[in-house]
Amino acid sequence: MTTTIKKTSTAGLERKLCKNGIIPATLPVEPGIWFETATKLEFVVQHDGHRFFHLRVRVHGRDVRKTWKAKHGLAKVREQVKQWEGKIFNGEDPRDEVKAARGKTLAEYAAKVIPNLIAGMNDREESKWRTALASVPTLTDKSIGITTTAHVQAALAPIFQASPDKAFRVRVRLQKLYAAAKGDGLCKTNPALWEDMEAKFGRARVLRKRNRKRRPALDAAGLPALMMALAADTSIPSYCLQFIAFTALRSQEARTIEWSFIDMDAGTCTVPRENMKDKDKTDANDDPLPHVVPLAPQVLAMLRAMPNFQVGKYVFPTFQPGRQVTDTVSLDALLDLLHKHAPDACVHGMRATFTSYVNDTYQSDLNMFLLAELAQDRAIRGPVAARYIRLTPKLEAEKRRPLMTAWANYARPANVVQLRTAA
Repeated sequence: MTTTIKKTSTAGLERKLCKNGIIPATLPVEPGIWFETATKLEFVVQHDGHRFFHLRVRVHGRDVRKTWKAKHGLAKVREQVKQWEGKIFNGEDPRDEVKAARGKTLAEYAAKVIPNLIAGMNDREESKWRTALASVPTLTDKSIGITTTAHVQAALAPIFQASPDKAFRVRVRLQKLYAAAKGDGLCKTNPALWEDMEAKFGRARVLRKRNRKRRPALDAAGLPALMMALAADTSIPSYCLQFIAFTALRSQEARTIEWSFIDMDAGTCTVPRENMKDKDKTDANDDPLPHVVPLAPQVLAMLRAMPNFQVGKYVFPTFQPGRQVTDTVSLDALLDLLHKHAPDACVHGMRATFTSYVNDTYQSDLNMFLLAELAQDRAIRGPVAARYIRLTPKLEAEKRRPLMTAWANYARPANVVQLRTAA
């Protein structure tokens, strides 16, 4: 028996005592609030003719309102009122049964499922999920079984208006949750599918692509001067910026590098696949492929000059006065340092600077272009072709070593000494 009612306001209606103090079997049609003397049941007739039953009770010290549509009939409503009163008398909350029948809320289900969804990913995935769910509170408190596409659209609409990129990320996470819930039998359809809301938000997607701008990057000709300035800076953000420039890694990938990833003797840094942006890259046996970065002599010298060389977990930690290492260096710290020397550049633009260098230096050499794409862990071959590539990640890294060494020599000639922090 549904209890969803529209326009249940009783404002402006006169309270009227039913004849003989009991709501009659033939329900009133005159506007007003018809009430009984023996119970707290009321029958409301609004001025527009809308009619419904209304019950006000106290449950665990709180006022609770319950409504039924008039079409259910007086007899069925009285039966439900008796059930409610009996449960309240026994110290129970009659709403618990209804909540249980409707299933788990999205927040309850997410707490159970998200640990499985982020298994094997980096530590920040959990916080990203929490942030995404916090942006749609109207959905997290709603039962999964009664959530519709209209509910999801209403929750995402203000986010699409403010930031289409964020809205798309939130929607993808919601789609994953509802897909898992559908598999568990908690809902019949997935209310967060893009195909069901493209008509409403499709224009936002077009504008998102049209307004997307390239990240500002430092011109390759200006890189040696920047690296010279950073070589004189012995802060952790400076070391991290230099590592990003030398290796062409993404900021997130470089900032979470651990000492255990680095082999100083072999001159390599092996980044686990779960730490990379593309987490699905596998070999012919469908095993995750790590990304092996060949380290030029300048990089190895810089690492040895660091004050925390092979100390602690992270290569680029964050230090706070009087406290232990708290986390990896932040992106804001890198941006602040970079903007001191190159106000118009961004950290991610270092990858574009590397690509520009390769294009300008080797021009039409397709082999060098492919090696540059591999160095940045970009997908340049399909899953079928990948099965015919027999090179291991380490052998592939050795193919890239001459290019990365030439790039390091351009960014910082070998005769430039990396300063070391005084002991």
